[in-house]
Amino acid sequence: MLNLSQIRALLRDLTSRIMSVAARGEVKRVNNSPRMQTVQTSLLKNELRDGLEHPENYGFTSHPKPGAECFALFFGGNRDHGIAIVVADRRFRVQTLAEGEVAIYDDLGQTVHLTRAGLQVTSPTSVTVTAPSVRIEGDLEVTGDVTDQADSTALSMADMRDTYNVHTHNENDSAPAPTGLPNGLMV
Repeated sequence: MLNLSQIRALLRDLTSRIMSVAARGEVKRVNNSPRMQTVQTSLLKNELRDGLEHPENYGFTSHPKPGAECFALFFGGNRDHGIAIVVADRRFRVQTLAEGEVAIYDDLGQTVHLTRAGLQVTSPTSVTVTAPSVRIEGDLEVTGDVTDQADSTALSMADMRDTYNVHTHNENDSAPAPTGLPNGLMV
């Protein structure tokens, strides 16, 4: 039979283990080279943990910036081997989502936003699509210039319109006089 001091000692140990199971901290460094990313994070006062594995959802990966928040679990309360279950960064989180919407984002303001009205891709830099072919079903609206790099002319649509709208050619071999401008202009 345990006496009261033994019971208190067991409860202190149990309470300590329970309190050590989860922690919240700040990412200090990321090692993105192993097959499973690891993070160094500061947790409790003066507690720096290095090499916490950061499992990510299948198909999604990120390289968090220092200062991101980390939520870690330590199985059995053993602080020697933990995992970072979530790394989030409120500094860059998209806050304009409607209920049910989803977004992928980064620190540069680039987003892929699944809105209620459709897919919206935003980037302060260029967007590159690499594929053997791209098919668009539906109307295509372009508000800027379109440049065709598929041949040596590399003319924009504006250049092509300018050329077409003022072009003339000989009517036929027997009447070498040039024709008038096209009946319909390319706009």
